[in-house]
Amino acid sequence: MWPFRRAGHEIALQTATEDDEELSLPPMPSKSESPQQIPLRSILTERVKLSLIIFGFLAFMEISIMALLPIFLATTLNFSLAHTGIVLGGLGFISGVTQTLAFVPIRRAIGTRNILALGCCAVGTIYTLFPLISSHFKQHGELGVKGSLLLLFLISLPPFCGMAFSKSTLHLLTKKKSLTRM
Repeated sequence: MWPFRRAGHEIALQTATEDDEELSLPPMPSKSESPQQIPLRSILTERVKLSLIIFGFLAFMEISIMALLPIFLATTLNFSLAHTGIVLGGLGFISGVTQTLAFVPIRRAIGTRNILALGCCAVGTIYTLFPLISSHFKQHGELGVKGSLLLLFLISLPPFCGMAFSKSTLHLLTKKKSLTRM
């Protein structure tokens, strides 16, 4: 049995044992009692506003990159639909592997704030690589070794943008801990 105990702003998971006699939830308020309303202005502190702006900006940038990448591959580099799909599938695979295997060691090594900064730098670098690869392709008529390396570098950067959206960075600028404990 795994009863939940509500304590202030945290929900703690408590293991039931035979010695525990009183493991029940606190009484629910009756229908006549209305819950206390929290004004919206008290929730929107400066730290929360800053977090919303940063994550809104990063989400907009990452979504626009994922929308521009297939268009860039198909129009500028003349990739077929099959090759564009292979590149995007490989990008998804690389992103999943990076998030699964490399995120925790990188977070421990460089910290949460630096992961967020790394994600912002990756976005800027990706937007810089689009015209560089395009001009190289227009000059030489093919990707070649240099263009292929630039394209490979371009495809390796979006997983770092994904790391900037990780669960650990959601509470980056707030002082309180997460609302749930696992």
